[in-house]
Amino acid sequence: MCEPLTVMAGAGLAMSAMGQMQQGQAAADAADYNVKMGEIAAADAYERAETDKQLLAHDFLKTKATGQTQTAGGNIRIGTGSSLDWENDLIDTYISDKAGVDLNTSREVSGIRNQQTLDAVQGKSARNASRIGAAGSLLAGAAKTGSVLYTPKGA
Repeated sequence: MCEPLTVMAGAGLAMSAMGQMQQGQAAADAADYNVKMGEIAAADAYERAETDKQLLAHDFLKTKATGQTQTAGGNIRIGTGSSLDWENDLIDTYISDKAGVDLNTSREVSGIRNQQTLDAVQGKSARNASRIGAAGSLLAGAAKTGSVLYTPKGA
């Protein structure tokens, strides 16, 4: 028959193991949540980039129309000479700005994806560490309990 202290020690070890498992699961759940939030952040970055590119296109067309109106009002033929140079510069600026939006978005999403990878690894590691810690607690407790139970009296 087991002594009450031995039973209590075994129960305490089981509770310790359960606690380790719950801590690991909580850490893993937090990491999983961070991965999901990363998906939302990446989608938001792409959506903002599309909005920015639409605004750039609108500003480009507005600036081009204003410049052409001013050029025509000055009796200068549109699409020739310095007005052509101005229009080409405007197009180059628009293309460059649009490429900048794409590049910045790509960099932002890359950072988000890297963080998601780290969060996923952290979650997996937390799960594994909690399982190993719980198993270690149970084994240590079993060894201690066994040594108490099987130690000859008077030794």
